[in-house]
Amino acid sequence: MIRLATIGGAVFLIVATLAAQTEAAQRRHRHTITLSRGEHRLVNAVNAYRARHGLPALSVDPTLMCVARRAAPHFNHVVDGKWCWHRARQAGFKGWASDNIANGYPSPEDAVEGWATSHGHAMQMRGRFNMNGRWCDYRFNRIGVGICGRKYIAVFGRENSSHVVYKPAEPGA
Repeated sequence: MIRLATIGGAVFLIVATLAAQTEAAQRRHRHTITLSRGEHRLVNAVNAYRARHGLPALSVDPTLMCVARRAAPHFNHVVDGKWCWHRARQAGFKGWASDNIANGYPSPEDAVEGWATSHGHAMQMRGRFNMNGRWCDYRFNRIGVGICGRKYIAVFGRENSSHVVYKPAEPGA
């Protein structure tokens, strides 16, 4: 009887181990994403802007990429009645998110230049968000982008929302 329990336990352990390995492989596969040439240019342009302001590059996040790609055709901050942060959370992103949208620009670089000349859009590319009339430093560290024709979207996010979220930005920053 003990021998059967040991064998049964060993079989359970093997099955549980295989299930865990399969789940880990599925998670890795879900987090693999390929960017189009235009999407790659958009990410590079945003990160070049950030570098000019002494900020670290944003990492491409597969979940935010899915959110951005689904929203790109709509040219609207609200898609299916949900703001960007709601759509990101619904897709499984575990932090805060916000977006910049642009329409009519001939290239990804031109879209980023357009955002750079708009105070609110520029602030978001630098990791800040206007919460109740006050600019807060959300320290965005992730990005997802989408392009549909001449419509561009960049979704900025912070992977771990346990960091300081409501820290007011420095005046003039």
